Amino acid sequence: MADTDWDDYAASYDRMAELNPAYQALLGDFLSFVRSEGLADGKRDVLDVGSGTANFSVAMAKANPEARLTLVEPSAEMQRRALAKLEGHASVAAETGTLEEATLSTSGYDLILSTHALYTTPDPAAHLRHLRSCCRVNGWLYVVDLGRVMNILDWRLYLTPRIVAAVGFFEAIRLLRFGENLARHNRAIREQQLNGTYWVHTAEEMTFMLQETGWQVMRQWTTYRGYSDAAVCRPA
Repeated sequence: MADTDWDDYAASYDRMAELNPAYQALLGDFLSFVRSEGLADGKRDVLDVGSGTANFSVAMAKANPEARLTLVEPSAEMQRRALAKLEGHASVAAETGTLEEATLSTSGYDLILSTHALYTTPDPAAHLRHLRSCCRVNGWLYVVDLGRVMNILDWRLYLTPRIVAAVGFFEAIRLLRFGENLARHNRAIREQQLNGTYWVHTAEEMTFMLQETGWQVMRQWTTYRGYSDAAVCRPA
């Protein structure tokens, strides 16, 4: 199977996110964190790395209209969709490429986001050290990462009845046919997890790597139906 085609994946990604309660729970937790730590107030500088279609940055923009957002995303199509959703936001900068290729603020960021992106990087430890260098002394890292191997059947059994309940039987049939595109890309992700291209890890392994790369883990938990690990960190 070919490598994951993230440009093509963008076409079905947002519809999946909208109808997936597990994904919506991720966004809900993120918004709770933003509000509890006062990040919904003032001109906060936010770096979203591997931003995809920018669902987390969109949530940040709604919570804090003064936030200055920088999106770094290798997929041009994901980036295009992200910018369309953020068109009305006052301050958005976009870098289409990798973190290493991006031109970033030398003064650092108050909040760095990494959601379901770290596992795809060739060297996760080097990536986390680079993020550490971009973070202000009193800044935050909010990271969610896919750690376990994707089980396509498990996700299909989880999503199908929920989609039917949300949109009705006939619309669900149409969406599930559309979802074959999503399943195809998830199978590519699974294959790259199994062949070692993408990082597979336990919660403990991710926590250890965060600590080894200069982060103090303030809170860590397992999420996304047990497939992903999340952490809120400060620079150590």
